[in-house]
Amino acid sequence: MIVKVCKRVTNTRGMVQYLMGPGKDRIHENQHTVAGTIMYADPNSTELRRQMTADLDLHSKLHPKVQIKGGNVYHVVLSLPAADGQLSDGKWNQIATEFMDSMGMTGQGGKATMWTAIRHGLSADGNDHVHIVANLIRQDGTRVSLHNDMPRASKVVADLERKYGLST
Repeated sequence: MIVKVCKRVTNTRGMVQYLMGPGKDRIHENQHTVAGTIMYADPNSTELRRQMTADLDLHSKLHPKVQIKGGNVYHVVLSLPAADGQLSDGKWNQIATEFMDSMGMTGQGGKATMWTAIRHGLSADGNDHVHIVANLIRQDGTRVSLHNDMPRASKVVADLERKYGLST
């Protein structure tokens, strides 16, 4: 499994529009959520995209004085080599949830953050993948720690590969 930690952004709406839209080369199809605190059966309508954006931004709106350098929206892609084929939505749910748990982005009570995992078909190279989008401001107004997030994400993915029998 390949993990790509993308740059953080401040524009949640733009991120949601891109992930739920047709994509750069119009290859996004059957866009849907597979995991997270924010899941919709059919988030393809304009109204539900607005709601998804509002839900992702909720903690930022509740705690406007909390600022995160580089942006409060965290974007991660978990991708399989094309040779591994495709996983079910249920398996992606397990993997995305375990990834977020291990990265310390979920939690009980006020330590929870708003996040979603979006699946929208294969990449141009035939890789099955999900995009995880998370707000880095928790319900209680504290920030999610991104200290050493790249090495941590790599270790979490290695553990997930072993657990689920996936390629590196």
